[in-house]
Amino acid sequence: MATYLEQARRFAAGDWLGRDPYHPYHLWQKRAAPPEQWLRWYGEKSFHQAPLYSYAIAVAMRITSDPVPLIRVVQVLLGAATCVLLVLLGRAACGPGAGLVAGLIGAVYGPLFYLELQVLREGPAVFGFLLIAWLTIHSARHAALPPGPDLIQARARGVVASAAAVGGLIGGYALFYETAPILLLGAVVAVGAAARKISWRRAAGATAAVVVGALLGFAPMLARNAAVGAPLFGASSRPGINLAFCNMADAYDSGVTFSPPGEPFRRIMDASGGSTLGVVREVWRSYEGRRARLLRNWWNRFTAVWIRNELPDNTSYDFFRRHSVLLRASPTFGWVFPAGAAMMAALAVNSIARSRSTRRPPPRPGRRAAESRAGSPGSGLHPGAAGRNEYERAEESIAAAARRVLLVYTGLLAAALTVVPPQARYRLFLVPCFALYAAMLIAAVPGWLRARRWGRMGGVAAACAAFALAQHFVSRQRLRADVRPADWVVAGADWMRTGDDAQAVAYFRRALELAPKNASVRRAMAECLARLGRIEEAVSNYERVLKDQPNMPGAQRALEALRRRPRGPATRAVGEG
Repeated sequence: MATYLEQARRFAAGDWLGRDPYHPYHLWQKRAAPPEQWLRWYGEKSFHQAPLYSYAIAVAMRITSDPVPLIRVVQVLLGAATCVLLVLLGRAACGPGAGLVAGLIGAVYGPLFYLELQVLREGPAVFGFLLIAWLTIHSARHAALPPGPDLIQARARGVVASAAAVGGLIGGYALFYETAPILLLGAVVAVGAAARKISWRRAAGATAAVVVGALLGFAPMLARNAAVGAPLFGASSRPGINLAFCNMADAYDSGVTFSPPGEPFRRIMDASGGSTLGVVREVWRSYEGRRARLLRNWWNRFTAVWIRNELPDNTSYDFFRRHSVLLRASPTFGWVFPAGAAMMAALAVNSIARSRSTRRPPPRPGRRAAESRAGSPGSGLHPGAAGRNEYERAEESIAAAARRVLLVYTGLLAAALTVVPPQARYRLFLVPCFALYAAMLIAAVPGWLRARRWGRMGGVAAACAAFALAQHFVSRQRLRADVRPADWVVAGADWMRTGDDAQAVAYFRRALELAPKNASVRRAMAECLARLGRIEEAVSNYERVLKDQPNMPGAQRALEALRRRPRGPATRAVGEG
């Protein structure tokens, strides 16, 4: 969070091209290398992260002296727009009922609303992703429409224009978030596959238009990089660092849980020169042929993607959930994932059954045949199109196009999450996909009830239960505590800065229950106890600090000062209280 703000300050101070980009140097980085070595790995002229978010903050800094409240207002408004996009996507994929349910899920989904109030990019980035998905669906639908006799040229121009618009938006999105290459690949696959139904020529034109549009959208970054001498296609210096940290053979906890990187990380980065392709090469070499270890590390990251809890990073959702009734009442990934995954499985089974039925001779006239011609009653998924011409049937294929696009993006994003830290704010991009499929399931249930499709309902319920049990199992295997010691420490430090030493002590105690040998936290608690007049407790904690860390700066002086302090009745009374 501080990195975004510091980069924004440099922009607002006049360095709009980022000739001197900001790269933080945290305490944990000392274990791997000195600052100058990290700067070589990053690239001196490369932005630490895609810069558009910091540019937006810089504009806010020009408007007001404290940009954070304005940032929060804008991000909450974008969150509302995210819910609208969920309505539109749900409606496109399965009708108005599913759209309404999807929008409501987005509105009450706790982790999304929570992250929108942080100085983090993920809330606005989810809005951008859904906007790209919405345009990709319409571009894929447009590409699959057959050309009418009088509209061949107009249709071709329309396909190219819509594909180029999608690509342009993705290119601009690359200036904001590092998942743009994944979205570009998804758009190329979705639009190209839809256009291929008409001809290879249309498929080639549509995919080329997506790529050219992406290059045009990315053009501002190309110009900036050429002006300052940075790698032309580099928007962020983080991908190589993350790949090395999470995927190397000796990654702590298979790259799921953060731990300061050491010598193995340094060897990989030095040998790779900091380039992403070089990192991939050196990570592969680090396994020295131990493919079982490679598979185990990947499997641990894969399973961590699906756990119920929100893996913390810069901020901890589960910690705030303890303090907020609103967040405790909000649905989380533990509810959205089983329902969404079950509906995905049901649609896959339904698709296989339909493909097999097309190879069989037509059924005899009767109730089943009539239902087949009218479209599965109560399914809410596939309205019938018997008796309509080809153009009208293609128009009605938007639902199928929407589901295909969502599946493509879900698969690609899930695969990408297995090679980076599976943190909650990264997983947020999967949530809309599963929320949309969960909405399809909820919207389909009334139709199934009316049609008395008990077998289908039982199968989907069993799938929900199976996915929920699997999620429960991997969550138990993965999580040891839902809140980190650092969460209590940071909150205690905030109370300490605001002058509420009693609250600070309470939070520091919770931190020490989880990490009893943290001398810095114990010293901070002793300082608060001394200010509260609880001298005996303060002395006891300072003595424990010096026992665990004899060279703690200032601790000995503070202890001697407390021992010299007079112990009057008032002091003892406060201490006893």
